[in-house]
Amino acid sequence: MNKSNPLNDRRLTVGDTRDVLDKTYRLCLALLGRAELAEEATQEVFLRMHERPATWQSDAPMGAWLRGVAINVCRELRRKRWRQVLLLRMFRRRSTAAVVQDVALQNAQREAEEIVRNLVSDLPASQREVIVLRFFEDLSTEETAATLKLPVGTVKSRLHRGLERLRERLAREPM
Repeated sequence: MNKSNPLNDRRLTVGDTRDVLDKTYRLCLALLGRAELAEEATQEVFLRMHERPATWQSDAPMGAWLRGVAINVCRELRRKRWRQVLLLRMFRRRSTAAVVQDVALQNAQREAEEIVRNLVSDLPASQREVIVLRFFEDLSTEETAATLKLPVGTVKSRLHRGLERLRERLAREPM
């Protein structure tokens, strides 16, 4: 006895489900070329069939509807994957450009820090000490005063004079 094609019928029996699943998978595999994508597409086809039964419960055979859904799902998956590939490529290009930019920025920052350190090292010891503690060690004015056992006013005046000297020297320094 010749078994009828379950896709030509409007109803699926439990025994036919595996056959329909296999046929849908083979169609998706042929369209997508990759097993993992075909599995994803097959699952999506059956989810749509389950979620939207009204769209396939008509007088037409289910096979035509199912193949149409499978083809559309495969097209959507290809578009989705292509967008992901494009985004990944764009991200990689931007990442490379960002890395180059970051390296250039880091180099410029290191050079600037080196210039500032050299300028600070040329300051008189009293000004250099307060600037190093305040800005390089990130101490407050009060903590700097306590560390050096100086009045806060003295620390502030040394900071002011030292920073003024640094500004003058930086203005003359070629960058």
